[in-house]
Amino acid sequence: MQWTSAPNIGEAPLPQRARGFWKTGISDVAEGLERLLERERAQLPPWIAVGLGTGIAAWFAIDSRIGWAAFLCISAALALSGLAFGGGRAGRALAWFAFAAAVGFALIWARSEWVAAPRRASIAPSSPWCRARSSGSTISPPRAPSA
Repeated sequence: MQWTSAPNIGEAPLPQRARGFWKTGISDVAEGLERLLERERAQLPPWIAVGLGTGIAAWFAIDSRIGWAAFLCISAALALSGLAFGGGRAGRALAWFAFAAAVGFALIWARSEWVAAPRRASIAPSSPWCRARSSGSTISPPRAPSA
């Protein structure tokens, strides 16, 4: 019996069917997604509110400032990649959703910082409350009339 080695196929070209397998599969999925989004185009604008809510919910779920900054960066990157790589409706939908999530996140972050900031007293200096506080005396609430 004669032993032979297996043929070297390292340089052999792939068959035509195997060459375009992934390309055709991905393009079929992309075309199907575009057809779906085209049929449901009236349902896309309400997803802006969902994106805002997603950003707000993410702010409550993430507990550090580094995580907050990372969420904003990731949302911005998704929005830009949706515009850059997605030429159709799917790319624009991804961009708007990610942008809405970033805006919702930024709004709740700004609101929380604004609420946590110290405030100046809004009591007028001529009110009896301010005069009593500055003199060290206290003002007791009015008593109910005795019957």
